[in-house]
Amino acid sequence: MRDYRFLIDNDSQAASVHFPEKRVVTLTQAKLDRAAPDSAVVARAREMECIIVTANGPDFEKEIKHFLQKSQRKDCYDLFGLVVIPNAAAIQARVLPGLGDKLRMKGKRISWEDVWQENYLVRVHSDGSVEVRELGRCFYCKKLKGEG
Repeated sequence: MRDYRFLIDNDSQAASVHFPEKRVVTLTQAKLDRAAPDSAVVARAREMECIIVTANGPDFEKEIKHFLQKSQRKDCYDLFGLVVIPNAAAIQARVLPGLGDKLRMKGKRISWEDVWQENYLVRVHSDGSVEVRELGRCFYCKKLKGEG
């Protein structure tokens, strides 16, 4: 298993400066076209074990839910997290600095590594508030943990 990295969606390229430089992967570096569909970005993020960063939250959440449903016995489709940021670059510049220090799950401080390992959804609101919740696990992994 690799260390966590961030796959930056096309609509969020300007925000890449607010994430650890050596952990940022662009669509080009991921060998994806700038116009790649969300499904291709999700599949590639899984292959590369990356957290997806996008301003297109609802579409990605829908695509991830569909992707997780593909899981079959002993064929895990778990992902590595999703960060949904505001769309406007000016808002991103105001609310994204220090984002890693604002991560909390159930009142406890968490890290980007936690987001990556647990497949959390991090939603950054335009007022600077941050919401973290479980994004979901594949059916097979939930069953192994006694959740399914």
